[in-house]
Amino acid sequence: MKTTGKTMLAVLALSVASASFAFGPGPHKGCGGGGGPRGEMGFVMMEEALNLTAEQTEAIRQIKTRMFEERQDFRGQQRQVRIMDLDPTSPTYNDEVNQLAEQKAERMKERMQRQAQYHAEMYAILTPEQQATLKELRQKAQTRAKQRNW
Repeated sequence: MKTTGKTMLAVLALSVASASFAFGPGPHKGCGGGGGPRGEMGFVMMEEALNLTAEQTEAIRQIKTRMFEERQDFRGQQRQVRIMDLDPTSPTYNDEVNQLAEQKAERMKERMQRQAQYHAEMYAILTPEQQATLKELRQKAQTRAKQRNW
């Protein structure tokens, strides 16, 4: 009797799981409903709010794609060496930790400089009116984030 109950439970669980996949992604882009890579919904909202031209949209997409690829490379570099990989009993442990900290600080500096470059490239694509609108949107988003304690 126990085996039959477990089998029925497993069949029920599998049927529920397969039914959810049968419906496919939802209509909302980027919000867990499919429709593209992470962040796509935010881009679509920005595109609409700024009333971007097709040329502006394509140029910004190219910048975002390049930025995403470089960010993936950065993450891979950050994972190469971690404090957990070091031996705390080693006589050179403190020196290794200091060296690791310096390496990570240098990578973070490079990342911040790249982000500033992307930011400048995207602003250069926008008209002055679009730049002002984007600045307002970002300020509102920051205010909401602070209210939510993010």
